[in-house]
Amino acid sequence: MKPLFSSLGSNYSLVDSVQAIHGLVGSFLFPQILAAQLQDLKQDFDKRFSGETFFFYKGRDAIEATLRAYGIGSGDVVLTQAFTCYALEEAILRTGAQPLYVDIGSDGVNLTAQTLQKSFQDHSNQNPKAVIVQYSLGTMAEIEKIRAFCDAHSLLLIEDLAQGFGGQTESGAPVGQYGDAVIFSFGRDKIIDAVSGGACCFRKLTKTQRSRLGAWMDSLSEAVPMKVQIRELVYPLYTLIMRKTWNWGVGPITVGKVLLFLGKKTHFLQSPLLVTTQKAVPLPLSYVPLLRTQYSSVESELQHRKAIVSVYQERFGTTAATFSSSTLDQGSGLRYPVLVKNPSQVAKRLQNDEVYLTDRWYREAVDCGTLGCKSLYRLTTAPQAEHVAEHVLTLPTHRTISQQDAYRIIELIETAQS
Repeated sequence: MKPLFSSLGSNYSLVDSVQAIHGLVGSFLFPQILAAQLQDLKQDFDKRFSGETFFFYKGRDAIEATLRAYGIGSGDVVLTQAFTCYALEEAILRTGAQPLYVDIGSDGVNLTAQTLQKSFQDHSNQNPKAVIVQYSLGTMAEIEKIRAFCDAHSLLLIEDLAQGFGGQTESGAPVGQYGDAVIFSFGRDKIIDAVSGGACCFRKLTKTQRSRLGAWMDSLSEAVPMKVQIRELVYPLYTLIMRKTWNWGVGPITVGKVLLFLGKKTHFLQSPLLVTTQKAVPLPLSYVPLLRTQYSSVESELQHRKAIVSVYQERFGTTAATFSSSTLDQGSGLRYPVLVKNPSQVAKRLQNDEVYLTDRWYREAVDCGTLGCKSLYRLTTAPQAEHVAEHVLTLPTHRTISQQDAYRIIELIETAQS
């Protein structure tokens, strides 16, 4: 039986794996070529998002860079949604600012103009300075209404396309056109997956903002250790081999499962939330070939994801198990969210049929996975986000999931709940 995974390197083909190794070697042998390729990527992003783009090692570095450029720091408050991961909070805290968590709407997994307005009014004495909109799981947020709200209250609007790259707004416009700045993450399991990486694109920088950003970037001295680059850029090939050999063996002892065990035991396989750099770092050139390869195929990947979403939507779209069709149909389709009574139990039962969905995104408001981070989020702040996190099961749409696989997942979920 074909094993199906939510993640475990499922965004990578053999070509991607080769490009990752190529980047490691190329960063030593021909760094000028990789630097030129990164410049080409920058020009492409500049044109696509009508701004000026800067590349970093992590998406959280890009968030920090954006906030610092606009002078947001100590004593300031940044509004963002509670259905998210801790990396966003970490980026805000690095600047000295504080996150203020906004609840999500009742028919989706993003903050709305209404929940934003309520939070803004409830905390107006804290003088919020910015709003970060995430497009969680690749679903759409009502960004046009949020843009109007930000304009009315002089709030900086930042669009986070880590999960939403390629989606469309309420009126059919591409996302990434409404924020004062746009940020990206190219980390594991994102739409563009280079294992690590991030970027920010500024629509327009004033002289003061440019000077502030330049001075901060000149101060960056930390580098990504080579052993970390090796571990991350071998990850695509390692997980490809693991998935291909998952059932090579007898009984529970198989090559793929042994590789997974060894990878975890030696800490070669680590949580994507774990970061070894404590400060922002520019993107190492070794990640450029994989990033370029992923970016060049993003349109076909988006088409595939939308096709898989339509299969899930055909079954779940008319039930209370999922969210409004517009937020799903217009999104990037990174994952398909379904609400079930006990998602952990359902995911565990599906493992008996070689379907691995335990990587849920997210298990709690401001999720930190297995790292045990201490978030500033306080329970009951965002009840809808907490409810969704308690019940959501996110279904895979990546390149290795066929329409037949999607039907199989649907059938197994229904059986597990019967």
